[in-house]
Formats: sequence, structure tokens, C-alpha cells
Amino acid sequence: MKTRITILAALSMTIAVAAPAQAGCDKFEHASATILSLDSSGKDFAASLRASLIFGLDKRGVMAHALSAQQPPCSHGSFIANNGSYGLFGEDSKGPARWAISAATPDAVIVLAAMPLPETAPALQQQYKDNPGIPVMANTRAMMFALAISTSDAYRIYRYYDDIPSDAVMKLDMCKAVTGQLAVLAIYDADKRTVQLPDKKE
Repeated sequence: MKTRITILAALSMTIAVAAPAQAGCDKFEHASATILSLDSSGKDFAASLRASLIFGLDKRGVMAHALSAQQPPCSHGSFIANNGSYGLFGEDSKGPARWAISAATPDAVIVLAAMPLPETAPALQQQYKDNPGIPVMANTRAMMFALAISTSDAYRIYRYYDDIPSDAVMKLDMCKAVTGQLAVLAIYDADKRTVQLPDKKE
């Protein structure tokens, strides 16, 4: 926990200096992204979603490392939420596609992470177990992007998209998530690798 706090505190300092986007950043303006409505009625949905989240939001320590490794990070501007300024960063092909953090709440990181769709994730998970050296994530186009807030106990998932949203949409949805305007679709405990849905628990 101490290491995690140290890393996130360092990230909050990145916002304080407000470094501009660097030349050579892998940045593309995405025209549109569709919000996905996943069918959670099936008895195997929680297990399938768990497999997806393991790929995209595995260990919070790994996520923090990915964020800290983006130095200097590619900036996508900022937005205001809960009277605090959040810097939006990220590259399409590195670590979390997008992430936002506020110096006021450095232990709560908002992330947009790529992962396989639930219907394909279990098979990919088994494929990875059988061949741990292969990049299974690169071998599928059946992807989705989950918008989540990482806190001290878990990831709370608020949106699923079929692509990376535009910066304007990303800022708006992140603002809605952090201010409680979006419903929690799932809670993922990355340490225990468990998924809790609004009406059921795996």
C-alpha cells in the first residue's frame, strides 16, 4: 500500500506541473465510440466478465506501474469535477488507453482499459494458460474498453465502450463517474480476482 501511495502521489505531481503533450505521442482523435450494454442475465456472465477484467485490470500494482512508466505522459487536456482539476492522459497503444487523476485525490485513478469482450475472454484466458508466452490480446478484434475508478479496495466499473471515446466524451463520462452520476455496473477486486454485480456476487 505504501508503494502504491508513493506512485500515485508522484503522478499527482505530474498534474501540478501540467506538462504539455510530447512530440511523438501516440495520439489520435476518435470520432465516436458506442456505449455497450452487456447482457448480464446469463448464469455465466460474472465468470466471463471476470475473465475480461483480469486481462484489462489485473493487479493495481501493475496498473500503477503502467501509469508511472508513461513519462512524460501524453496530455489530453483537463476537466473539473468535485471542485478539483483532473488531468487526462494516455496513449492508444500503451498501458491504460486513457487515465485521469487529481492532485486532490491521488489515490483514486480513473482509467479506460482495453480488454476482450466477455464472450471471448474465457477462451482467450485458457489459450494464455496453455501458451503463456503469446500475446493473446493482440490476436482478437473482439475488444471493449471499460471505464473504471481504481480506489484502495477495488475497481468500480461505470461504462463499457466498443472503442476509445473522443476526448470530449471521455472527459464528460469521467466527470459523471467521479461525481456519482453513473451507476456502478460491476466491482472488481483485483487482489482476489472476484467480480461483484449489482444483484449477484461471484
